Amino acid sequence: MVDRWGLPALLSIDAVLLAIVVAAPGLGYRDRFKGTDRGSLLGWLADHFGYWRILFVGAIIEVALWPLLTTLQNQSRLDIECNPGYN
Repeated sequence: MVDRWGLPALLSIDAVLLAIVVAAPGLGYRDRFKGTDRGSLLGWLADHFGYWRILFVGAIIEVALWPLLTTLQNQSRLDIECNPGYN
């Protein structure tokens, strides 16, 4: 689609759509969505298990996944081939 119309045309369309979305609430758009007072899943977990426990579990998950990120970054920096048989 970019090759057919060109990037400036697509950016103009995007700008018009963004302006419509921004202006719609001010021009009387009303949504029928009715929220609930149940809260979020994270809030429920914190209320059920305690805020500190959820915080520590999240920190443990983050630390456990951290080596995965550093391994992938190092692999891309060293230009290691994942599939050496494919060219």
